[in-house]
Amino acid sequence: MGDYTVTERQRRWRERQKAKGLKIITVRLKEDTIFRLNKERMKTGEKFNEIIERAISTFLNSE
Repeated sequence: MGDYTVTERQRRWRERQKAKGLKIITVRLKEDTIFRLNKERMKTGEKFNEIIERAISTFLNSE
C-alpha cells in the first residue's frame, strides 16, 4: 500500500468502486432491520450490498 495518506487510499478505493459500476449511497435503518441484515449475513456469508441488492431485486420483480 506504500505511503499513501488515508485520503489518497479512500480516493483510490472510490475510483475502483466507480469503475465496477458501484455508487455510494447512505441509508438509515431501524435496529430490527439491521438485526435481520446481520442475521442474513451470518447465514449466507454475503456482503451487505449483496444482500440488499438481492432483496431489492426480489421485491421489485415480485410486483
